[in-house]
Amino acid sequence: MTIQPKIFTLPIFTIQNIPLERTQVLIIILALFKNSVYDVIVEHVVYKILWRYISIHDSREIKANRRARRKRNAAALVLNESVTESSGYESIGSPLVVKLPLVGRRKGGKKKNTRALARAHGAMKRLKVEKEKLLKKLKAKSRQLKRLSTKINTGTRRPSEPCTPNSKTELELRELNLTPKRRERVKRKLMLKNVVLHEISEARASTSSMYERQSIARLVSGKLSKKYRLNLAISKGTGICRKTLTKVSTKRVRPDRRICAVKQLALDVEDFMSREDNSRMQPGKGDAIKISKGEKKQTIILTNYLADLHKKFSAENPQVKISLATFCRLRPRHILTAKFISRTSCLCIKHQNMALKCQTLKKYNIFVRENPEHLIGQSLEIERSMDQLLENRVAYRVWKQVVVEDKKKMKIIENTVEKNEFIEMMKVEMNQFASHVDRVRCQYREIKTLKDSLKEKEVLVQMDFAENYSCKSLAEVQSAYWNQTPVTIHPVVVYFRGQSKLEHKSIAIISDELSHCTSTVCTFLDSLVPVLKEICPNVEFVHYWTDSPSSQYRNKTIFDLIANHSSVYGIQARWNYFEAGHGKGPCDGLGGTIKRMADEAVKRGAVVIQDPKEFFDWSTTSNMKEVKFLFVKKEECKKKLDQLNKIKLRPIKGTMKFHAVAYDLQTAELCTRETSCYCGICLKGKFCESWSRQTYDGHSNDTSHTKETVNQNELQESNEIQNEDFHEIIIVEVSVDDFIACVYEGQWYIGKILDMDDEDVQVTFLERAKAMFRWPTSPDTIWCKKSDVFYKLDHLEPSGKSKRFWKISPEDRTRIENNFEAHEMNTNK
Repeated sequence: MTIQPKIFTLPIFTIQNIPLERTQVLIIILALFKNSVYDVIVEHVVYKILWRYISIHDSREIKANRRARRKRNAAALVLNESVTESSGYESIGSPLVVKLPLVGRRKGGKKKNTRALARAHGAMKRLKVEKEKLLKKLKAKSRQLKRLSTKINTGTRRPSEPCTPNSKTELELRELNLTPKRRERVKRKLMLKNVVLHEISEARASTSSMYERQSIARLVSGKLSKKYRLNLAISKGTGICRKTLTKVSTKRVRPDRRICAVKQLALDVEDFMSREDNSRMQPGKGDAIKISKGEKKQTIILTNYLADLHKKFSAENPQVKISLATFCRLRPRHILTAKFISRTSCLCIKHQNMALKCQTLKKYNIFVRENPEHLIGQSLEIERSMDQLLENRVAYRVWKQVVVEDKKKMKIIENTVEKNEFIEMMKVEMNQFASHVDRVRCQYREIKTLKDSLKEKEVLVQMDFAENYSCKSLAEVQSAYWNQTPVTIHPVVVYFRGQSKLEHKSIAIISDELSHCTSTVCTFLDSLVPVLKEICPNVEFVHYWTDSPSSQYRNKTIFDLIANHSSVYGIQARWNYFEAGHGKGPCDGLGGTIKRMADEAVKRGAVVIQDPKEFFDWSTTSNMKEVKFLFVKKEECKKKLDQLNKIKLRPIKGTMKFHAVAYDLQTAELCTRETSCYCGICLKGKFCESWSRQTYDGHSNDTSHTKETVNQNELQESNEIQNEDFHEIIIVEVSVDDFIACVYEGQWYIGKILDMDDEDVQVTFLERAKAMFRWPTSPDTIWCKKSDVFYKLDHLEPSGKSKRFWKISPEDRTRIENNFEAHEMNTNK
C-alpha cells in the first residue's frame, strides 16, 4: 500500500516565528523530493518542522471541527452497542444520543490562554522598563554630546586651527574673499583684534590666582559687551568662561583694594562701637577677654541694640553701604551685646527704673520696646493707652534703697498705686527721663565734635578714679587678709592732634593717698600738667572731661581752679561733666587693665607688691610701655589739703546742674552751661550766647575764718549755705575704703566706708575694746547719711601681738570729740 503524500496549500498557513529564508528552503526541499522514493519520509520531517514553528491561521475553527468530530464518533459508538435490557420505550425508532461532558478539555484551553496572556503582560512590562532606561541613556548621551560640541566650539583650539594671530587673520581674510584694497584695510583691524585676544588668553593661562583671573575678566567685560552681546565671542577668543564675563559688575582691577576697604570698614565699625555714646567699658580687672594668643582686651558693653546702632552708623556714614548682617559680623569679640550686662555694669538708676516701667506697661498689654529711650517718641501713645486701662490699681517695680536689718540696701520693690496716680507719675518721670537722655546724648555728641575738631595747641584730658587695688601676696598668712594695703589709681587719657590725625597717650597716677577727694584731684593735676606740656609743647588750652561726683570734680574748689588755671599753670582750661551714671570711658578700661596685669605678675611670682611704692616700681618695669606712670606721695596731698583749707570759697547756686564750666579772662566772669557746647564760636576759644555768666572775683586769702580741720570748715560752709538758701549740701569729702567717724543714735563710732551713693554711705563699724577698736565677730554694716560723717581719719595703727586691735592717735581723738560736739550743736539748731 502506497501512502499518498499530502499536499500543503501554503495560503492556509501563516508563518510568524521562522525567518523567511528558512521557510523557502523547506518548501524547496518538499518540491524536490515529491514523487520520489523518499517523498513520504521527507514529507513527515517537513510536517514536524512546520508544526513546530508554524501556527495555524484559524485555530478556533479547527478546534470546533475537532470537537464536532469527537461528538459524532462518540454517538456512533453508542448506537453500535447491543442493549440487553428494555427501557419500556422500544417503540421509539429514533436513536438515543448521549452528550459526554469534556470538562478537562474545556478548562485546559482557558488555562493555556490565561498563562499565555500573563506571559505577554509580563514581557510588555519588562519591555517598557527597558524602554524607559534606554530613553534616559539616550538623553544623557545627547546632553554629553551637546556639551562636548559646545566645548569644542567655545573652548580649546583644534589641532587643525591656526595658533598665531597672523594665521588666524589670514584665514579670516580668505573666508571674507575681499578685494586687495579692502583686504589691506581690514587686515590691520583683524590683526589688532587677534593680538589683543591672544595676549589676554596668555595672561589668563600664565596665572592661577583667582583674584588675578577675576581682574582680567573685569578688564575685558562690562556694560558695552553685555549691551552688544559680545560675551560669547570674547569667551571663544580668550578662553574665559562666559558666565564669569556675564557676572562682572565693576571695573575694579586691584583686588587688594577691596581687602583694604574691608579692613578699614571693620576698624570704623570697631571705633564706632567703642565710642562713649554707644558703649561702656568695664572697669573690673576680671572684665577682660582673650582675643588672641597671649593678648587680652578689656570688655566693652554696648548700651543699645545692634539694629539701632546700625541705623545710627548708616546715618553718620551715608557714603558707606553696609547691611545689618555685616555690621553684626564685624563686631569685635571683646565688644559684648547688651544681653551680657551684669547688675554692676549699668550704673544709671534712671534708665533701670524706666526699664522696669516698660515691663509694667507690657504686662498691661501696652506695646513698648525694651529700650527705655524709645519711650520718648511714644509718650502720647502711651498716655492714651494708659487712659484706657481697665484696672483701677497698677503694680510696678522700682529700684529703691530700703532698710534691711538696720542696713540700707538697693533692692527692687513692688509698689501698687491708683491708676490715675500711676499715669501722673509716668508723665512726670517721662519728662524728666527725656531731659536726662537729651543731656546724655548731648555730652557724647559734644565730646565727639571736640575730638574731630581738636586743634594742634589744644589737648583733651579724660580722667576718672579707678577702684583701689588691694595688694596681695602669692603666699600670705591668714592675718594678712585683714591688713591688705590699698593703692589709689587715677587713669588719664590725653587726646592731642599729631601729624594731621588724632592721637592719644595713656597716663596712670599712682598714690598712697586713699582719699578720693577734691584736694587729691588738685594734687594730681599739679603732676599732670607738666606731662601735658611734654606731650604737646605748644599747648595753650585744656579740655577736661570727667564724671560728675560732687566730692571729686563738680564743686566750688574745682570751679575756683578753672578760674585761676591760667595763672597757676599758664594754660586756659574748660571743665566738662558727663551726665550722672554715664561717665564710663577709656579710663575705666585702662584702670582695669593695669590691675589685671599686676595680679598676673603677682600670680607668676615675678614680683611682690605690698604697698603703693612697690606697685609703682613694678609698673615702671612692666611691659606696658605705652602707659606713663606717675607717683604722688601722700604728703603732697596733705600739703595741698592744708592750702585749700586756708581759702574761703563761696559755693555757687545750681552746681549740680552744671555740665560745663569755663572762665572768660576778658570779662572776669565764670561761664556755665547745663550741657557742653562746642559750636563754631566755642571752638575758637570764645563763648556763644547760650552760656550763663556771673561775676567771679576769685578766692580770698582770709585766714581769720580758717578752721582747724576741713570738717569744721565744711560745717561752717554748710550753715552759710542753709542761711543763704542754697540747695547744695557740703559734707566731708570721703571715698570708699576711708576710715571715718560717724554719728549713730547719738554716739560716734569708727568705721570703714564700703560703698556710697549721692546721699548715703555704707559703713562697716568697729567695736570698742577699752581704749582701742577691733572688728566684731559678725560684721556690723549699715547705711548712714553723708551728713552723719563728721571726720575722716588718715589711718589706724594696728596694736597688740596679733595686730587685730586698732588705735587712734590722741590728736585724732581730740578732734573727733570736738567735731562731734559741733555736729550735735548744729543738729540741735
